[in-house]
Amino acid sequence: MNGDSTAKNGDCLSDEILTDYLEGTLSPIAKSACEAHLISCDPCRQSLALFMKVLREDLTSKEEVAVQKLTEACESRSLQVVRAKPSASRTPRWLVYAVVSSAAALILAFSAGYFLRSTPPASEITQALLAQARPFEPRIAGQPYRVADEVTRGPADAGKFSALAAEMAQRAAQAYEMGQFFLIEKQYADAIQYLRLAARDTSATADVHNDLGVAYLQNGEETFGLAETEFKTALMKNPNHASATFNLSILYEREGLSGEAETWWRTYLQMDPDSGWAREIEKKMGKEGTAQ
Repeated sequence: MNGDSTAKNGDCLSDEILTDYLEGTLSPIAKSACEAHLISCDPCRQSLALFMKVLREDLTSKEEVAVQKLTEACESRSLQVVRAKPSASRTPRWLVYAVVSSAAALILAFSAGYFLRSTPPASEITQALLAQARPFEPRIAGQPYRVADEVTRGPADAGKFSALAAEMAQRAAQAYEMGQFFLIEKQYADAIQYLRLAARDTSATADVHNDLGVAYLQNGEETFGLAETEFKTALMKNPNHASATFNLSILYEREGLSGEAETWWRTYLQMDPDSGWAREIEKKMGKEGTAQ
């Protein structure tokens, strides 16, 4: 990993979260979010290496090399090893061993750059899903156009969803990619968790904020205000972000603020006059004019 990932992750995982992760006591969502952060954060993987040595001494030779390398980096930064907190019902030792082995594999994989060389990108899955059907009216970043009448996609059945989620994990999906996946599958609460994690990174792009805004917009009226903030943040990062502009018009339309909605419709048409998205806006404006 290069130095950029160390500098760009200001919200590192706490010692408690790391030890809970190694003991296997995190919920599936928290575990996935933790691993997504570990993928992009050198300091947290270095801390994880130290905790692994506390919980299990008999690492394989390859694991020991990866852990030792990160341990030395930790010690050079004067980090302290904190033992796992006591618990009334201790985690079975075999489970701790299993989770520590998985953590060692995570560290070893990224120390060797394995995923970067061998695994197809997780974004292939989300793009394939978006190409099949339009999940809802708002626009996810990078989404190909499909007419509004084709908004038919619902959450996948349990078996297909589990298989896709497993494939995303196998491809080392980062927080943003997992957030997009849950958003497409209309699992809005989970999408928000992942996308908020991605948006906390100081290097988060306009696309990340746009998609978090979509998750808030689809989540319900109680999070419309958060959606507006995220769309405007996306436009601050990229004033020509077409998806955020389109989505703001939908937000104001849903709130019954026709004047604001029309302002953003016109802004969008100046930005992108010839697409299918523009044709939808023109239809909305025609209906608005007829109603008046």
